[in-house]
Amino acid sequence: MVSQYFVDFIFYSFLGWVWESFYCTIQEKEWQDRGFLFGPICPIYGFSVIIVKLLALLFPQIQNGNMPAWGIFLICSIGSAIMEYTTSWFLEKRFHMLWWDYSMMPLNLHGRICLFASVGFGVAGIVVVKWLLPTMSGVHALFPPVVYEVTALIFAGLLGIDFALTEASLSNLLKNMEDFREEFDIRAELAYAGISDK
Repeated sequence: MVSQYFVDFIFYSFLGWVWESFYCTIQEKEWQDRGFLFGPICPIYGFSVIIVKLLALLFPQIQNGNMPAWGIFLICSIGSAIMEYTTSWFLEKRFHMLWWDYSMMPLNLHGRICLFASVGFGVAGIVVVKWLLPTMSGVHALFPPVVYEVTALIFAGLLGIDFALTEASLSNLLKNMEDFREEFDIRAELAYAGISDK
């Protein structure tokens, strides 16, 4: 059912935010909020897991455990690379900002993806498919559909508010940066003209 998929999307987006923030906080030795939204979610993780769940419907061998680990690894590694690259490209084109940059890592492509991260997501994909999804399937069986419908409506409302606030905040930030750049260009031109006259 759609409501269950949406609740799963929020849940896995939250887990992704926890992982990203925890990992980056350890790396930077100070708190790092890794979401681009105000709320504690990283939608790229939610989308990725939902895509894996949908693939499991198309290819039953994923769901019934007959697909070897290396097959899951390849699907998740390649899929994560595509997802990361397209998400990075979209966010940069839309907001003129970078949320991650692998340009200092070996074997990267335009700083948007790198082999190390793709391998990591491939390994994580094995954990998700082999253990997390079956566990969550058992949890889903404990609740009637109405619980997911109500929860999905609440999450949808909160996510809509979050998207609206984020869009307004980032658009305002973008406008402020453009205004600053225009002012800087004007001042630089006046300074150059003054020096040139002298």
